[in-house]
Amino acid sequence: MSQPPLPPPGGWQPQPGMDAKAQAKAAKAYAKASRPWFKKKRWWLLGIIILIIIIVAASAGGGSDNGNSEGGASAACVQNYPDKQPGNDHCADTNGTVSGVGNFNVTAQPFVYKKVQFIGKTLCSQVSMYNKTNDSQDYNVLDFKVQTPSGDVATLSSVGIGGTLDSGTMIAGGTKRGKICTDYKGPGQYVLIFKPGLISDNRGIWLFDVKSH
Repeated sequence: MSQPPLPPPGGWQPQPGMDAKAQAKAAKAYAKASRPWFKKKRWWLLGIIILIIIIVAASAGGGSDNGNSEGGASAACVQNYPDKQPGNDHCADTNGTVSGVGNFNVTAQPFVYKKVQFIGKTLCSQVSMYNKTNDSQDYNVLDFKVQTPSGDVATLSSVGIGGTLDSGTMIAGGTKRGKICTDYKGPGQYVLIFKPGLISDNRGIWLFDVKSH
């Protein structure tokens, strides 16, 4: 049983010579096209997409902040050294602390020389990391590198040395202490580098002069 034709909406007039079925179809199409913009499906879809973008952007921004002051208290490096990166490098203050890089305040002590029997000569710095954010944060000894006086970025060493920093997760306000060690490569200026994560180019820098042994 066929349904009666829809009444023509305001503003639409049936065309002469159209049968009832064609008039009903045309009236329905006109009514659909004449709906307010907020009732049209494509506007709802666009609104949902925009809302998703806003939520994702807000989440990303909130996760990268955590109360940090990226590039904050630590000073730009004045001294020259191989591979110096102005604008990215933040040198330690007079207390040996870098506070403007990543999620941690990091304090490093000058390198201490030690000769390990049957292994070789080693340099170690005692490092303390404080989680300055309001969330738990991952830390990793591999975020640290040591640049030798010749400009080579040496690999870290834990052979024969106890108490190295290692890696793990630190609670908000927590502190982790450990050693950063590398092989002794002769006297001169060693650069301890802290570069957390893969997104930021900021680096914490400590310059240590090591005597001949």
